[in-house]
Amino acid sequence: MNAIDTLYDYISVLWTKVVKTPFPPIPRRARGDGTVYVEWRRGRYWLICEERGEEYWRREANDMDDAASQLMSIVSSALVRDRELEFRQKQAGRSGDPERYSRWNWMYQEIELMTDIKESYGARTRAHYEEVLQRSPLSQDEIDAARYPLPTSRSDAS
Repeated sequence: MNAIDTLYDYISVLWTKVVKTPFPPIPRRARGDGTVYVEWRRGRYWLICEERGEEYWRREANDMDDAASQLMSIVSSALVRDRELEFRQKQAGRSGDPERYSRWNWMYQEIELMTDIKESYGARTRAHYEEVLQRSPLSQDEIDAARYPLPTSRSDAS
């Protein structure tokens, strides 16, 4: 078994305790569409985002747990955003207001999901979104459309 298979097994154990669908396979080479893939080089995991032959970013993971956290964050973010879009589409049919949108609705769900997977992953996700909201605070419309408790301070983002 190689290092990426070991990483996948580690992720799968954590993921399936919380999420009903299996964690997707870990890509090992560029697909050309911006999908993050993983390489094992020089005894380290590298997460790489490449699209149409251009590398956008490359991150070295500190260890397997760090690589797992980063990959699960990417997948959980897509999962909760899809879930939030589906919710908004259903609500738009009922209320006639498809514009009620708040980034906080999916941020909160991702923090909760990552916390359920592993407390340290949730803390990392919470800290990331605290930084995002410091740079780009929620608008009044987003505050009004939020369905989850809003962060009240930098130390309480969920």
